[in-house]
Amino acid sequence: MIFSPWTDFLDQVSPSAVGAPVGAQLQAIKAATIRLCQTARVWSHVSLPADLLAGERKYAFRFEDMEAQVVGVNSFRVNGRELRPAGREEWPYGDEQRGQPLFWREEEPGFVVLWPIPDRDEPGSIVAHVDLAPALGSGEAPRFLLVHYREAIKWGALAELVNTGGQAWGNPNLAIADYEKRFRREIARARILENIGGAAGKNLRVDPLPYF
Repeated sequence: MIFSPWTDFLDQVSPSAVGAPVGAQLQAIKAATIRLCQTARVWSHVSLPADLLAGERKYAFRFEDMEAQVVGVNSFRVNGRELRPAGREEWPYGDEQRGQPLFWREEEPGFVVLWPIPDRDEPGSIVAHVDLAPALGSGEAPRFLLVHYREAIKWGALAELVNTGGQAWGNPNLAIADYEKRFRREIARARILENIGGAAGKNLRVDPLPYF
């Protein structure tokens, strides 16, 4: 997968953002792209194999270079066996049973809890399929977002940019009445397209965390 700097996205926004500083445009582009990925789930990735550890039921996803963030978990496998996702209403809170994990729950973006609590070490047994978004501090983004979702990013960035008062380029009424509607329409279209996977060699780690 090819990554591009955020400045490559400026051509989509600048013609309609007269007077707005480049820095403000880049912030708006990044915010719109993250929101697109969070809402439409257009960028997916499969983690590196990770270790299941006895007594550890909470696992975190992270990229060492912090260029991407996990915004959702699609599946969680242990030794090729897919665990079943469980919602809050069916989760066995307070149950300290140990054994072979059967269920997982996404406690918050980037964190998964397993039940039963693993009763044995199983090296290299965990593989997760997750949805990604660029990290807030990223300096680049997947180029396919610019190629396939440039209209969504354009309208989302303009909605972010002009939805500010007290600035020469601000126009909150326009942001709500036009740009935001166009952005939501493009997000709806994005949801029906096939997710594009990969992270350009960026290794997603799954690390056990002490559970409190």
